[in-house]
Amino acid sequence: MQISDIDTRSPNPTVREGLGSQFSVLLGLAILGVTGVAFASLASWSVLDPSLSHANTNEVTNIMGFPGAVFADVSMQFFGLASAFALIPPAIWGWQKLLQREIQSARFKLLLWPVSMVLSASFFACLPVVESWPLPLGLGGVVGDYALAIPSFMTGEVTGLVAALMGICMAVISVVSVVWSAGLFGFGRSDTSVESLANDLEEQDEDDPSVLLGIIGHYYYSFRMKFSARRHRAENDGSAQPSGQVSA
Repeated sequence: MQISDIDTRSPNPTVREGLGSQFSVLLGLAILGVTGVAFASLASWSVLDPSLSHANTNEVTNIMGFPGAVFADVSMQFFGLASAFALIPPAIWGWQKLLQREIQSARFKLLLWPVSMVLSASFFACLPVVESWPLPLGLGGVVGDYALAIPSFMTGEVTGLVAALMGICMAVISVVSVVWSAGLFGFGRSDTSVESLANDLEEQDEDDPSVLLGIIGHYYYSFRMKFSARRHRAENDGSAQPSGQVSA
């Protein structure tokens, strides 16, 4: 095989697929990192922290500092306890990208995500407010209160059995929407033999007490098999091309 026989116009499939796999892993890590920061901000939320809606001279106690305090305060004001459930879909998406799995119907799930947030806020708004709740709103925040105001405006004040039934219905609908948006009904998998073998290796390491070592081993064998298969294919294509040429 001569150097002139190499087609430099098309990218090497090994390099292209290798970069695609690395980008998927980096994207997954980025999504999980942002989701982790958001969760840490919500977990350390305090109504006494200074924020956009509550200016004071108190020392920030949020783990993520002033930006985390602002994010947590705005999230709690608008969505209440549903803010924590809103982090489930992006966490699942990041994990899927980290494992190089395709997110099926990504646009639909992305559009369903805010809908699931509103439904979850509506469910928490159906719950009675406990005395320890520091906000002058329901447990679903502003969005939950406004969502419950719609049936109350149409049928009057909702209490008793009707309120309990509405709460149960909202609970079921919100759970289904969050689970559907997260894609927990099924992950997109590839049927290639390389990824199937890599998944088998991953399943064999499930009983390993060191989860980190199992993940590292999975990616090591997965990348090695992918590159070996693509290099073999490129060499076979390159060796077959000169055989079909007729010498002048």
